[in-house]
Amino acid sequence: MPTDDITLPGTGEIVATDLVAAKQYQYVKMAYGKNGFATLVSSANPVPVQEYGTAGIWAVFEDTSFVTGASPATLDINAALGRNAVYVSIINDGAADGSDPFTVTMSSDGSATSAARTIKSGETLTLTGLSVDTLTIIWSTDSAYRVLAY
Repeated sequence: MPTDDITLPGTGEIVATDLVAAKQYQYVKMAYGKNGFATLVSSANPVPVQEYGTAGIWAVFEDTSFVTGASPATLDINAALGRNAVYVSIINDGAADGSDPFTVTMSSDGSATSAARTIKSGETLTLTGLSVDTLTIIWSTDSAYRVLAY
């Protein structure tokens, strides 16, 4: 494939290009990394890719039989995922008549918790764009929950 080098005005630096359909396209090397750092892509350092929706990416917590008077359920999402969750869907699988709501609090660091949210039976609370380390579910009547997190 023929290349055409272009000399940048002012600096004299040379840029490698390829002529395609009467237009010059610059050759660039891919790199990745946090701000101020670059790892060049190569066979030894391929572009990192994370798949979503596959086994191991989601953490699923489920209890179909918690009862009145039992201790709150504290779900350690960070331990299950190896990181904090950025997406959490909390489903109240209790009675269809709404008679068994539960309350949810969340923590981004395992200690300080957010304000409580109440979820009625049959409802789903989905939260995105956050950082959840632990989730606590507190119930006052018989109910059931499912939590999906990634």
